[in-house]
Amino acid sequence: MNDRSMKKRTVWLILGGIAVIVCVLWWAYIQFWSNASEKEDVSAKREADWSFQKPKVPETKLTDQEECALCGSRKGSMTGMFSGKDAIGIISVNDWYIMDLKIKSGNEKGNMPEDTEGKNTTRTTVGKNGRVLERSSESLRGISEIVVDYGEDRVLSMEKASQILCQSCLEKLSEAMEVKCEEGKEPEPVDLVLIDFETMELYCVQEQYTKRSIRDYTLWMAHTEDTLEINAVYTPVRTEAGKNAGIKENAVPSSATDDSAASLK
Repeated sequence: MNDRSMKKRTVWLILGGIAVIVCVLWWAYIQFWSNASEKEDVSAKREADWSFQKPKVPETKLTDQEECALCGSRKGSMTGMFSGKDAIGIISVNDWYIMDLKIKSGNEKGNMPEDTEGKNTTRTTVGKNGRVLERSSESLRGISEIVVDYGEDRVLSMEKASQILCQSCLEKLSEAMEVKCEEGKEPEPVDLVLIDFETMELYCVQEQYTKRSIRDYTLWMAHTEDTLEINAVYTPVRTEAGKNAGIKENAVPSSATDDSAASLK
């Protein structure tokens, strides 16, 4: 074999090697984008499988609306203690325990009692499943913080609620329990809800909410798998009357944003 034949063979080998490399790279490119497209399709499908849903409303077990724990005068419901009060509270629904956040105190004229100086901390265990509510409030400053350790019984039971709430209040509760849920499955909201004692309206605190404004109150919420933390501040329109009532300027977190529920992720 002469030199010319050797060179020709070498050239063909080089060209063949280049062709093989190009084919391998092209195959890898196609596989990469094919897999990426499949992942996007799966992700889009999963996104489409989730939506915000409300728990179904069962028929009330009550025969007398006056026995309703929310709008009636049911014995031991605690609602009568707070109804009409200019304050915000939280309800642990399954055990039906109501706690005033004590964001501010004072009588109807705005006078502040002397015993509101400093921080007041209350820790309460609710029911038999480890639910703990801890409240630290500085009412003179119009600030309160509450941390709820869910415990074991954390999923709302509309069946339990139907035994103590009238039909109208069951529907109101369901409206305030909207939560992100996979299509085809029953929503499982945490059995906690905010209540405005002045209007007796209920407000959702599920994980899609990080901030709520209720009349003159602003509440920021932080969620973990086992706890809910609420930082609440009395934020009225500043007037001379408000200053004379003794409510001091409040420090509003720099990260504060408008009321909103997180979008589906």
